Amino acid sequence: MPVLVKIIAVFGLILLLSRSRLHLGFSLLLGSLVLGFWSGLSPGELAGIIGRGLAGRTTILLAAILVLILFLSRLMERSGNLNRIIEAFSRVVRGRRVLFALIPALVGVLPLPGGALFSAPLVGTTVKESGISPDRKTVINYWFRHVWEYWWPLYPGFILAAGLLGVPVVRLMLFQLPLAIFAAGSGWLLLLRPLNPSPAVSRPSRRSGLAALWRESVPVAGVLAVIFLTNLLLRLAGAGSAPPEIPVLAGVAAGIILVGRREKLGREDLLGALRGGKYLNYVLLVASIMVFRVVLAESGIVHLVREELLDYRIPVLLVVVFLPFISGLVSGIAIGFVGASFPVILPLLSGLSPSAYLAHGVLAFGCGYMGMMLSPVHLCLLFSRDYFEASLAPCYRLLLPLAGMTLVLSGFYFIIFIRLAG
Repeated sequence: MPVLVKIIAVFGLILLLSRSRLHLGFSLLLGSLVLGFWSGLSPGELAGIIGRGLAGRTTILLAAILVLILFLSRLMERSGNLNRIIEAFSRVVRGRRVLFALIPALVGVLPLPGGALFSAPLVGTTVKESGISPDRKTVINYWFRHVWEYWWPLYPGFILAAGLLGVPVVRLMLFQLPLAIFAAGSGWLLLLRPLNPSPAVSRPSRRSGLAALWRESVPVAGVLAVIFLTNLLLRLAGAGSAPPEIPVLAGVAAGIILVGRREKLGREDLLGALRGGKYLNYVLLVASIMVFRVVLAESGIVHLVREELLDYRIPVLLVVVFLPFISGLVSGIAIGFVGASFPVILPLLSGLSPSAYLAHGVLAFGCGYMGMMLSPVHLCLLFSRDYFEASLAPCYRLLLPLAGMTLVLSGFYFIIFIRLAG
């Protein structure tokens, strides 16, 4: 049996198991075992590979980062900090169409599971008596809630992609920022611009709103500042071999300290944020992804796949586009499509220049992301639809052009990226 068929079969098994409500981490572990035995590895060899995957430095650092990110998000939510940011912003912005987009986008600053359900009431209040249809309200809330996830360092899917790519987080942020701009621009052109212009909303005390916005946003600004500063200091110190996860770890830790001190959180607040956060789920997911990656690398199967792609003349670019897209469509979550598809496609890119390698990685993320946004099992889409009492078919009539425009723009970006790379 061709090795490529084996990879596709294991890939399909992982997606099928995750769709059957088995945790994606367990699905990946089972896929790793099947792939290892199918590659001819003995139980002892496979056990050694799994041990190296679990004990790897990247595995430990990524798990720590994701746990801290989730803890920070829960602290900001429980302390009311996020609500105060949104309230301050609503006092600053006066154009209602802009406000329609920015309210869910502000909620999207934090990677809250099912966060669209949190932003839906705020959007509903903002668009009240505007005459906007339920399906458009649903998609506005859903689409703009997710414009950050392409490049924002608080999102697990983005952090995992940076870790698997082996690219510094700050560099990947800069290169994936255009994807977020494409998504936001598509949303503006297709969702908001067709709406009838409404008069500016009268908001008292705009200056005080700006002051409050700055004051309440200090923890988020602190995270970004520490990430950039730590990255700069490591470069100046010549620590080029330092793990790329270190700046993010320092930034998120600083954000937790800032929230704790500013909000005067006590022991009960911290314990409350620790309860029910599904932290172990994230640890399991990262561990299983890294095991899957190591099994692929050390079994030698990826080298055989590369040879078969050349023999069958299947462009690697097609694999880069379709595997993440299908993963996103099936899993409905960013960390799902990154974890399932990146360990398969990234080894196929060896031999490319660093810029071309990064360009393919960015394209893979963009395609997987659009698959995720079109997924019928994406919780944020389902929550938004239920809240606004919309039908799914009209929502997809709005979503498909949005996804299409964003993918086309991402494709042009990839072409320009490759041309400039060499």
